[in-house]
Amino acid sequence: MRRVGRLERELDRRVRDGERELDRLGEAAPTGVQLTEEPQRERAQPPVGRLVRHLLEERGLQRALAAGDDTTDIDSFRALDGLEVAVRVAVAAPESPELLLEAADVIVDGPAAFVELLRRL
Repeated sequence: MRRVGRLERELDRRVRDGERELDRLGEAAPTGVQLTEEPQRERAQPPVGRLVRHLLEERGLQRALAAGDDTTDIDSFRALDGLEVAVRVAVAAPESPELLLEAADVIVDGPAAFVELLRRL
């Protein structure tokens, strides 16, 4: 179990690093914010797809994996269109929107299963 704890901490660190990178890119990339309504929450959502596409182009990447758990993540899935290798992972939950599941290449049953998928890569 200690290994899983380390993996989760490493994944958390990488997510935080990615969020900082998206914030940085958000300042340089085209702007636009849309309000999204989801069960139990309403939030302002930055144009994640454009930020992901900007990051891919800036770094010259042709292979990427995007994971998400709600409809706002579909835009990041679309940002992978045209890449040499693109993997779109839906992290499913009982309230997962059907559109997300349809847009995914792979569906995993929750965050723990996503961590297991990453471990196998």
